[in-house]
Order: sequence, then C-alpha cells, then structure tokens
Amino acid sequence: MLPGDGVNTPWRSAGSGSIIATETHHDDSSVPTIIMKHNEQTQTIQNDMTRLVEDARALVAATADLAEEGVSEVRQRLAATLDDGRSSGA
Repeated sequence: MLPGDGVNTPWRSAGSGSIIATETHHDDSSVPTIIMKHNEQTQTIQNDMTRLVEDARALVAATADLAEEGVSEVRQRLAATLDDGRSSGA
C-alpha cells in the first residue's frame, strides 16, 4: 500500500489505481544532506583525479631517460592523454 492510497497524490491518480511516476519526492530534511554528500563525493573524485594526473606527470618525467620501446610508447600515449586533458580544461 502506498502513502495516500485513496487520495489524489502526485504519484497516484484518483480512482484509477495506477501509479503515475512524474515527480520525485524527498523528505525536505534529507535534501541538504543528499546535496552535501554529493558535493563531498564530487570533491573526493576531483582530488583523486588531481593526484592521478600529478602522479602520471611525475611518472612521465621519471622515465624520460628509459629508451625501451614499450616504455617510450606508453610515455608518449600518457603524455598525449595528459595534454588532451589540459587543453579540455580537465
């Protein structure tokens, strides 16, 4: 049984018994918590990505003197990816 059964609510039309999923309802007290958690998660991802980019650049610099073909190819691809991210504002 849904809250508001027998009552015309945004998710149940009166008399039809069918559920209309046109709106999402949140307890108003939970919205700030949801937004805060989302912001914290976004900041954590941004911090992780920043560290990853910094580590990748350090790895490219640290392996600059290695001449093995495989290392050189990976360094070139990684450097290109980092440059693409920089030019796109990432």
